[in-house]
Amino acid sequence: MAACTPEEKPSVSALVIEPAASVDAPLSFSNDVALVTNNIACVVDAYEFQIRCLTRDGGVVATFGRKGEGPGEFLAVTRIERADDGAVALLDILLDRITVFSVRGDLLFETSMPANFSMGQLFGDRVFGITRTRADTGRVDVPTERDLRSGEILWSRNYVAEASGTDCIAEFAGQMSPSGSLVYWNCHGELVFFEDRDGPGVVRTSPGRVDELPNDRDVEAYLEGMARITAGAVRAPPAVSEAYADEYRSKPKRWYFSNEGPAFRFDDRGRTWAATTRDRDERSYIEVWDGPEYLATVEIRDRLMGFDLLGDWLVALVEREPDRDGIAAWGIDWYAVPQF
Repeated sequence: MAACTPEEKPSVSALVIEPAASVDAPLSFSNDVALVTNNIACVVDAYEFQIRCLTRDGGVVATFGRKGEGPGEFLAVTRIERADDGAVALLDILLDRITVFSVRGDLLFETSMPANFSMGQLFGDRVFGITRTRADTGRVDVPTERDLRSGEILWSRNYVAEASGTDCIAEFAGQMSPSGSLVYWNCHGELVFFEDRDGPGVVRTSPGRVDELPNDRDVEAYLEGMARITAGAVRAPPAVSEAYADEYRSKPKRWYFSNEGPAFRFDDRGRTWAATTRDRDERSYIEVWDGPEYLATVEIRDRLMGFDLLGDWLVALVEREPDRDGIAAWGIDWYAVPQF
């Protein structure tokens, strides 16, 4: 399929929604946001080694944390999730632990986790995530449920790829719903649903999917990510950086989020909200599925970085349009969840 151009947009129409409230957010290289209550969202201020919790009207509920390895301190928070009773849970990949705070910043408890574990959804005292292992065929990402307070494995499943019916499932991108079903994406712009987490997968193609080449903001984000990984090595000399950029520009984008924020969230009705890479410039698009049945695509403003859902609210962590100096502010937009 040819690359998508401004005249060649997906045929599936989108439901355009506009924010009910907007607040500023700190610049960060963490693309995660947790809607802790209907009125409070928390984000990672990675440059200050802090968590910032904000209300819909822009009020600051709490700012907590500092750099370090002691209790309540951070080195590299990569995930932030809503926990029970209005609490917030953080995964620090350098300290290999999950820390749970009240929304006011009180340290509740900490749990050591294996270095190969990536946190996903929380369900009371259980945490779903991906455990990375090695096999004769290479790396394997295993869906795993652990006890939030002990780190012990409660459930896991090997061979997800074999059960998916597709040859390129993104094993690192799996997420579990509150009902226990699993959802993944694959390299063909398809979703793979496991309605029984121990059963076979059902593959569904996005009805709006097109081959769309990266835009300028996609390329800039890619180069910034490469620079962080290599301590800036790909930025000098410029020819090296441009070679990476040219290669990246020439290939269609993955349809669903990969290294950005979480691709999947679930609303109170158990429906899957899947963040796509469509446009992600002035507007962004999220698909809504009821199990393997496609329902709608929602269109929001600005460049989506991460999102969360709770009750009647969707929050989107976004990068605003760059100013004349090329600097793009970050913000959090609150949307009322539309009725389908």
